[in-house]
Amino acid sequence: MRMEHSDRAKTFALELLEFDSHISANSLWHLVSREFCLDQIPDHKLFSALHCASYFDIAEVANILIKNRWDLNQRDCAGMTPLSWAASHGHEEVVGLLLREKHIQPDQQDGCYGRTALCWAARNGHEGVVKLFLGCQFAKPRSIGGWWGEAARVVSLPFGGRYVNPDSSSKSGRTPLSFAAANGHKGIAKLLLGQEDVNPDSSSQYGQTPLSLAARNGHEGIVELLLSREGVSPTHSSKSGQTPLTLAAENGHDTVVKLLQSQHSRPIR
Repeated sequence: MRMEHSDRAKTFALELLEFDSHISANSLWHLVSREFCLDQIPDHKLFSALHCASYFDIAEVANILIKNRWDLNQRDCAGMTPLSWAASHGHEEVVGLLLREKHIQPDQQDGCYGRTALCWAARNGHEGVVKLFLGCQFAKPRSIGGWWGEAARVVSLPFGGRYVNPDSSSKSGRTPLSFAAANGHKGIAKLLLGQEDVNPDSSSQYGQTPLSLAARNGHEGIVELLLSREGVSPTHSSKSGQTPLTLAAENGHDTVVKLLQSQHSRPIR
């Protein structure tokens, strides 16, 4: 379906996907078993045609399904929406199609981890998708629009005036910035830190901040970036009593240790 764009292929694809009563939770099992515990999700909904097109980046088919008033916000057996699948795999064209629909709920959380589509994109390093979501940022009531400035008036029409929360948190209290920092996605971290609503020192339910996660995993560039921000504590202690410095030291990240030692006595501005 993804490779062939003829009308015949699209017709065949739609005819196949009309039988989505046969596309059961088992069809998705091997795709998501590494990330999801399907037995923990009480409502095993089907992996629908739009979920399929979004997961596999079949933009032509997704566009037809969207125009046919498919349920844009339906969750599948993994608790994921079509937007979440497209965002988590970096499918920018499909994400753009979905975000332009006035009935889309861009901040809807998945049913397993409570992550939004933006969280998934930030976690997996899809910078282009993150930019698409932040393009909805201006739509917050009374928001000045951040770095989008004058573009807000132009983009607000196709995006329907909805607001994507750049600081949304998952069930464990992790934010998009937290995921980006932990996984070393510096470009995404910079984008998120440029948003006025993002807390650079947010803490998860375990007391982990973006800085502590970046330090633990040895992401020097992100550690430097966060240390340059106001309000970021280099001495923050998690619930287990670990600081960014102890985490970096325990994991052998010498350069990060030096960066933190130089800031250890710095007051929070």
